[in-house]
Amino acid sequence: MEKLQDHEMLLSLCRTLYSVSVEAQGRFSIAALREIAKISAQLQGILEQNPAKPESSPDANLLASKARNFIMHNFTEPLPTIRQLAREFGTNDFMLKDSFAKAYGCGIYQFYTDVRLEFAFSLVIGTTEKILPICYRSGFSDYTSFLKSFKKKFGKSPAAFRSTR
Repeated sequence: MEKLQDHEMLLSLCRTLYSVSVEAQGRFSIAALREIAKISAQLQGILEQNPAKPESSPDANLLASKARNFIMHNFTEPLPTIRQLAREFGTNDFMLKDSFAKAYGCGIYQFYTDVRLEFAFSLVIGTTEKILPICYRSGFSDYTSFLKSFKKKFGKSPAAFRSTR
């Protein structure tokens, strides 16, 4: 299950890199774009061949999937409270948190933060955009907490990644 989640995250990152490359207006080489597309196709194949095995009821998996999709489509916006999300999906706080943790191996807020950080990372390494706008574009409202979270997750500051390109 954990490997599949890693594959899903990598697939998401590949898609993000591809979309960033389109925004970068040709700053990525054709070979790099082909490589991203190839990796993306391989990961999609792995995910299709190895569907996640439910550890809980189909309803709980659907609930977790709905919450994940909500986060993936709204990660640049402030995340509603767990209670608001639960109400949105017609359940209670406990069921939402429990089903999400079982399906994805982490809490909702951790997943939300990881998605925003992965997006920020792709912008840091894939564009020349300044770090402050990347912070805000990734859904962070506080630059200091963004830098702290980024360094904790990736081991280096965004500027340090830029200097090693």
